[in-house]
Amino acid sequence: MSLTACHICELGSSATDAQIVYRDGEWTIASPVPVPGWMMLFPDRHNDGAWDVDEKAALRLGPLLVALTGAVREATGAERVYSMYQGENALHFHFLVMPRGADVPQEWRGAGLVGRHAELVDADRSAVVLDKVRELLGARLGTL
Repeated sequence: MSLTACHICELGSSATDAQIVYRDGEWTIASPVPVPGWMMLFPDRHNDGAWDVDEKAALRLGPLLVALTGAVREATGAERVYSMYQGENALHFHFLVMPRGADVPQEWRGAGLVGRHAELVDADRSAVVLDKVRELLGARLGTL
């Protein structure tokens, strides 16, 4: 697959500073849509799935995912923070991280939340949450 055909690689190369939450040369955390707390964690090197992540990046994944989901939960007050990877629509290993608050209807919970992003867009609140996640993530990663 060419890198220009990969939506995740495109996000990594074209994301604005406002969308980037974290970048360390191995992994990027970015907000692809203006839904408060929705983040994407992905390796900077293109790959076809989890089996294709190199050892150095794999060792960093666990601490990053734990720190990110904790920061998102604290920043949003969410009851749950989903992290999912399916690999069907974007053939580049990544996690979609989505907070789920108490106000989310039962039928939207779980994987069903993914398809509801258009109904959850709130650019102003998303910007505030992004700033808070950056702050919390920095503190959490500093303790690892």
